[in-house]
This record gives sequence, C-alpha cells and structure tokens, in this order.
Amino acid sequence: MRVLNCFLDNRLGGPQVRARNVALKLQDENIDTVFLFNEKNKNYVPINDFKCFVMRYMQCITRDFTAINLFMFCIFLPRSIYKIYRIIKSEKIELLHINGITNCLPAFAGKIAGINILWHLNDTVTTGIMKKLFLPLAHALSDRIAIASEEVGRYYFSNNKRLWSRSVVLYAPVDTDKFNSDLMDERKKNSIKKELNIPREFRIIGATGNFTQAKGYEYFLKAASIIKKKEKNTKFIIIGSIKNKARYFQKIHKSINILGLENDIIILGFRNDVPELLSILDVFVLSSVSEACSIALLEALAMRVPVVATAVGGVREQIIAGENGIVVEPRKSDMLAQGILRILNTPKEDLKKMVNKGRERVKNIFSLDVIKEKYIHVYRSILRKTIEL
Repeated sequence: MRVLNCFLDNRLGGPQVRARNVALKLQDENIDTVFLFNEKNKNYVPINDFKCFVMRYMQCITRDFTAINLFMFCIFLPRSIYKIYRIIKSEKIELLHINGITNCLPAFAGKIAGINILWHLNDTVTTGIMKKLFLPLAHALSDRIAIASEEVGRYYFSNNKRLWSRSVVLYAPVDTDKFNSDLMDERKKNSIKKELNIPREFRIIGATGNFTQAKGYEYFLKAASIIKKKEKNTKFIIIGSIKNKARYFQKIHKSINILGLENDIIILGFRNDVPELLSILDVFVLSSVSEACSIALLEALAMRVPVVATAVGGVREQIIAGENGIVVEPRKSDMLAQGILRILNTPKEDLKKMVNKGRERVKNIFSLDVIKEKYIHVYRSILRKTIEL
C-alpha cells in the first residue's frame, strides 16, 4: 500500500512528528508513505527519511496576507490540483491521508484520481465559519474522518451522529522505548544539570513545545512567579523552537523581565535530547490554551514525570485527574501554580504511584506500537470497503 500524507505546513510540529514516527513503523507492514507539504518556510522540509513534495499556495486562508494568499490560491487552483493528481499517479498512491480541515486541494485531486481519502482533523481552533465551509466538504469527499482526540470530535461534530459514525480516533503516538526513564541514571541527570548551571538541590519545573500562542507560556511564567515566592530553590525551563515566532517570543521575554524571572527561567530552544531533559524535571507543565492531543504531555508521562496540565483538547483523555496527573482550568496561572505546588509537596511514594500509572496509560493507549496497529486497521478497512463495493 502507498499512502500520500498531506500537510499545509512544512515546518516541524506535532502532527508532522506524529506522521513521521508512524510512517517509519508502517514500513515494516509494507505500507509506504510519501509526504506532500504546503510551503510555509523555504528553508527546510522536516521529514528527511521519506520522499517529499513541496508546493506553494495549497492553503486558501492564512493569518498573514490573507487577501493576497487567497488570490494566489485561486489563480493557481487548477494547476495545483493537476500537480497533486500527477503526484498521485506517478507515485502509485492508493490512499490519501489529509491533515487539516482546510486542506481541500489533495481531496479534489484524489477524487479525480479515483482513490480513497482519510481526512484527519487535529485542532480545536478553527473558527465557526471555517467549520461550516469545510466540514461538509470533508464529509462529502472523504471515505473516513479521523480525529486526534474525542474532544476534537466534540469540537467539530457536536451532536451530529452522522459525522460521529464516520469518525475514528487516531491519537498522537509516543515511542515509549525512546521516552523511558529507565535509560537514565543519576550521573546523566547531574551532568545535564551541570550543563544548565542548575544546582543539584534545586527543583526543576519545565515545559516543552514550540513557541506559539497556543502553548500559553505567559501563564506558565505567571505561575512561576507565584511559585518562586514559596519555593526559592526552583528553576524553570522551556524547551521548544523559536523559529518564525519572533513576535510571541519577544512577548514572553518581556514578561520574564517584568516578572523579575531573568535568573530563574532557562529557554533552551529546539533540542534533540528531549528525553534526557525531561528526566531532570520534578514537574512537567502543559500550560496550553489549545491542543488536539498533546505529544509533549504524553512524552512527559512516558518518562514518569509528574504532570500538571490545562484541560484543553484531549488532555482529559490522557490524564485521569488525581490518578496519573493533575488537570486545571486553562488561562488560570494561580491554579497552575497550585497544581505544581501540590506535586512538589506530595510524598515520594505517592508520586511514584502516580508516574507509574502515567507511563502505564501511555503504553496501553498512546504508544507507537498501539497507534501503528490502529493506523493499519483504518487504512486497510478503507481500502477493503472499496474492494468489497
């Protein structure tokens, strides 16, 4: 089987990481993946292990230069559809996996080519008017609709039983072999702390994720300022790419100065050693205001790090509150701080039970091997249905 996985962004983010990790596993099952990206950035394509195509003007609506982009989208519309059609034919694609509600061009090309379509919804921020415009299109053109979490389904479908009946949950996967605290020892942890110039006795609270407004880092910083008044020996780290997010990063940097946290916050930018960095955390914090199915949260749970997360997207599907983590309301820095302090003051034996339950839940529901099997089942069931017809 050959699958064309289509994205509206060629920058490295959660959905792209998810797709790459699954595609690597699918190769063992004779399922080959080809990637198609809309060009958001000229400097890089994130998935180097696979054949990739990059096109411009696949996205009809963008946050910047909306009118200009829409004009160019319309001008190049027939040519873009034809180019995607040619990719489908030349690569002998059997199934289209489309990511994003507005990613309609591959669907048109797929219908012309007469192949099957899985349309994947993986956000909870699409506006009402965009949902009204594109959801009927996704329903009409796709053979099946995938959702990144049950919450994404509620966001898009509400009480529409017809849409729910055509949907399937495909969670973000985590490689639990890579994200495994058993691979770390105290010597490695102390070495990382030394590299970051953090005293051994300090407790470390951290967050991971690219610098976007959806991550709600301003709330994380306000929570940090509350904690510092009660727990002096603490440091806070943020791991995530700053590329193309200069405006938001400047806002966060300004907040650090205003809150007087210059000596307490460490911004590490993009790192390849995320499991190692997670291993030194006493608390992982997800301060997001919007998520579909947070990979960062799952990685922390897999690493047996105590977590405090905001109740956005699929977080309540990842965390059973009070059992394997703490869930608080989004945009509430005081509640975020209370959750963190609660973990810092929890006895070690109780924390051990909590983090073990967290890893167990990830392995049983969100591990790469489990999600790979779900993808295989969904892909083959779509093709099988067509063959039976």
